[in-house]
Amino acid sequence: MKQILKKISLLFFITMILGCFADPVPSPQYITNNSSSVSTAEISSHNEQVIIQSNYRQNDQLSTNNQTQLVYSLTYNRTYAPDHVLVQYKKDSISSMGREPQVAATLNTNIQATVLADESTLGLSGIQLVKIPNDTTVDTAIQYYSNNSNVEYAQPDYIYQAFDASEAMPVTLVTDNFSNYRSQRRDSGFMSSNNSPPPLSSQMMIVVLGNNSTSSASWPNDPYYSYQWDMPKMAAPDAWAVSTGSSSVTVAVVDTGVDYTHPDLAANCVSGYDFVNNDANPMDDNGHGTHCAGTIAAIGNNGVGIAGVTWNSKIMPLKFLNSGGSGYTSDALSAFAWGYSRGVRIFSNSWGGYGTDTALQSAINTYSDAIFLCAAGNDGVNIDSYTFSPAGLSCANIISVAMTDSSDNLVSWSNYGPTTVDVAAPGLSIYSTIPGSYGYKSGTSMATPHVAGLAALVKAVNSGYTVAQTKLAIMNGVDTKSGLSGKCVTGGRVNANQTVRMAIALQARFYGVPETQIFPLIVHFYDASLGNPTSWLWNFGDGNTSGQQNPVHTFSNVGTYPVTLTVQR
Repeated sequence: MKQILKKISLLFFITMILGCFADPVPSPQYITNNSSSVSTAEISSHNEQVIIQSNYRQNDQLSTNNQTQLVYSLTYNRTYAPDHVLVQYKKDSISSMGREPQVAATLNTNIQATVLADESTLGLSGIQLVKIPNDTTVDTAIQYYSNNSNVEYAQPDYIYQAFDASEAMPVTLVTDNFSNYRSQRRDSGFMSSNNSPPPLSSQMMIVVLGNNSTSSASWPNDPYYSYQWDMPKMAAPDAWAVSTGSSSVTVAVVDTGVDYTHPDLAANCVSGYDFVNNDANPMDDNGHGTHCAGTIAAIGNNGVGIAGVTWNSKIMPLKFLNSGGSGYTSDALSAFAWGYSRGVRIFSNSWGGYGTDTALQSAINTYSDAIFLCAAGNDGVNIDSYTFSPAGLSCANIISVAMTDSSDNLVSWSNYGPTTVDVAAPGLSIYSTIPGSYGYKSGTSMATPHVAGLAALVKAVNSGYTVAQTKLAIMNGVDTKSGLSGKCVTGGRVNANQTVRMAIALQARFYGVPETQIFPLIVHFYDASLGNPTSWLWNFGDGNTSGQQNPVHTFSNVGTYPVTLTVQR
């Protein structure tokens, strides 16, 4: 049953002389269907070949007439630590009886393995990372542990790589106050052509807000905002009119670290951890993580640099990728557990690799009330056909992200998947923060933080939203694009405005624009409600009603009429 959540009334004083009103702006239609310290740690690896057929590779060239398409057989080396094994013990059979330490100790002693980390201490019950002797292969150790009835699974400690396909091009860091700076603008929301709010009639009390103001697109004064084509493309300025984020929402950037001293990030950064060097200094020694962090939550409207998707949300740097952009499954698990135990429920993951990683999948499923935004990869392949971790894992709390260009085309070297990739987001030539400066990068790594920032906006406007509701709002809020049809589940690129307005609590709001200045008075009413209503009931106070969203009504007699709008969804 539909529930009426809000009813708002106001009085119209019908006079022969009326105040001035702005030109009407119809409400948008929404989709409602359902650097600093340097890491010295090195990554050693063993290779496992995975053959993937692809019709594009970043460095390949197609014929100039676009009639000939080259097909390549791509070989990917699935790498893992040559002396590590991750072992998951069965929780029900031994953990509940307190036998897990004894069983694990016996198994480890018999193969002469030493425990490097016990993830149970971080909340992932029954998982150990062990180091095996030099004369024992990973395959042999996996078989040994798997043969024990108390072991749920054993697997390699896979190595993952950050996804970006271009070097950042730094610029001089600007710290001046650009209070008068005006970036690129477009008429949107309730803004008039001169970018000022429309004039209001105090006589008619036309605005329901009670403060003679209306909603409008919110454009930041950050001097490099004009380089950020991605923000207006995903309708972020319209979303910012509703919310610019909340400091009570934290996004974990699971990556190469973050330059937490950057003037556009420092105030939004909270304490994190470095799982590469095992210390509390997650400084970025690569640049990848800082770029992702800026897209998520660079401080907006501060007259410095750029604006993130959310201006006020917090960033927790969780460094598990080293200076070369590589890191282990085991450290990713530690990062998830560390952040989750400290209240993080949004994790941004701009990294991955081919094949199924059971340990990652198990951990993400364990944290079912947290949402994981994951990059789909940069090889131009269909990951429905070639398993990809973590983006392609079977976890209800993952949103997998492909990348688009400024024309809403899927970038040719973006991975895709009609059933495994959920949405697309801007990812080509994205301008963001890098350690000590700003620069461009491209990749699904750059697309994913847009969606992470959007998830933070959703939680800012509706803290009670579940993972399922947040994911649904993001997916239902997309702008569908023909070029994305069959490339991802939604066939669309994320739209921050539509998503945020779906998530916000339902609020009835409207304004009216007179179409005549003489008796009888004709007024065009415009719905400006929040929360994406699906039905409207207008009562004009003279015995007439309407179910239209933006009705026109004629008041034939002089008088005072209470006009009421009731909205439902």
